[in-house]
Amino acid sequence: MKKKNIILCAGILSMAILGGCGGTTPEENSTAITQEKTTDTEATTEATTTQETTETGVDSNAEFSSLMTEIYGVSTDAASAETVAEKFKDFAFTNGAQSSSTTFETMANDWFQTMEETEGKDIRSEFSGSFETVTSAAQKMDETLEFDVTYLNVVNGILAAIGE
Repeated sequence: MKKKNIILCAGILSMAILGGCGGTTPEENSTAITQEKTTDTEATTEATTTQETTETGVDSNAEFSSLMTEIYGVSTDAASAETVAEKFKDFAFTNGAQSSSTTFETMANDWFQTMEETEGKDIRSEFSGSFETVTSAAQKMDETLEFDVTYLNVVNGILAAIGE
């Protein structure tokens, strides 16, 4: 009988240690894992929302539209092309790294659609000449631009929207 009492006491002691000294039941462990996953999901959703806001922020869209209008207004005049080219470079360096060329293609398509509604015609071919003048002026000022990924994100997005 002494052997049975020792085994019984050992069993009770084991239960006391597991139950009262920080052991967890499967339900408690499941709750902690669920809470951790929920927190991770919330953090991921917040990060995604922040990135989307950064990529297509209202300030960036307004600035982009204004820049597209300035580019469209450039004739072959070198002086106005250089001024707009400098603004274009600044915009590209500020916004090009945080977005893909697809983002700029979408914004350019939106601008073209708005211009079609107000002008009554597709201005892509007219814009293409002005854009070529501006990008040429920018690359004459800084020859490294043709290799700059940030700058090229914006240029390639606009070219895709033009259809080139």
